[in-house]
Amino acid sequence: MDYFEVGDFAGLGQYADLFKSSAFWEQLKVTLIYVFGTLVVAVVASFAMAILLQGTGRYRPFFRAALLLPWALSQATVAIAWVWMLNAQYGPVSYLAQKLGLPESLLLGSPKLALPLLIAVTAWWATPYGMVLFDAALQSLPVELYEAAAVDGAKARHAFVHLTLPMMRSTIAAASTFLALLLFAIVTLPLVLTGGGPLNKTETLSLNLFTESIIGGQTVGRGAAVAIVVMLANVIFGVAMLRYGRDKT
Repeated sequence: MDYFEVGDFAGLGQYADLFKSSAFWEQLKVTLIYVFGTLVVAVVASFAMAILLQGTGRYRPFFRAALLLPWALSQATVAIAWVWMLNAQYGPVSYLAQKLGLPESLLLGSPKLALPLLIAVTAWWATPYGMVLFDAALQSLPVELYEAAAVDGAKARHAFVHLTLPMMRSTIAAASTFLALLLFAIVTLPLVLTGGGPLNKTETLSLNLFTESIIGGQTVGRGAAVAIVVMLANVIFGVAMLRYGRDKT
């Protein structure tokens, strides 16, 4: 069916056509790179920022509010700001790169750099969410365990590996699951930053679903099939992270 008339029942035909399409597999690859690349950067950065916040003392509210700013902005606002900053002709990023002696680049127009830059911008926007969760969880960890470890001669890195990380497993799983659900379905940032280009190098499944099935008026059936694939990817990742969060070994 489409938006104007109901066609014949397709059964599993939409999925068969989808899995035969080379474009679908390319979009799936881009989606997985985008989601997990952003997830790794955002989770590691947010964890590091939360740890640094523990030593800010009375200035913690100021730094936490300042670091939360990207998350408070809408995706459209973030994307438009970064489109300007990453403009190859007059953007400040391009200007600084040239001053540092780096070769000129199209940045968001480069087939090699577009996806890494999209990942970086998305991670910049998503990192504050994880930081808030990790900051709250770190403050709830029992200080007595760290004091006992210090008495036994454990260094800071040993306490981090053997105490902090195990006790933070459930928080890491929760933050990763929520961000993955968001990233699999995100449309605005890729749409405004790159529009799926150049050469479809940043076209994710959700972006393709939006541009073809909603804007382009393609068949609803194919869009529904893509949506189910995205949902299954979310379910698989969510179950894996829940198992990680419950694992006590």
